[in-house]
Amino acid sequence: MILGKRPDIERFLSRPDAGVRAALIYGRDLGVVRERGQQLAAKIAKHPNDPFDVAQLTDGDLDADA
Repeated sequence: MILGKRPDIERFLSRPDAGVRAALIYGRDLGVVRERGQQLAAKIAKHPNDPFDVAQLTDGDLDADA
């Protein structure tokens, strides 16, 4: 599923599908990306601050694997 418009993104973040197991959130504004990731993690992860439940990959992490 690709969500590119703000209303679709906001709707998804407020009521994510129960079947969601992973999400890729990206954009130029890292603050917005972080905020949306935290919103989604709070909705779908039992323990959003537990590194075994939630992983954050940065562009640096991805560049290191290239």
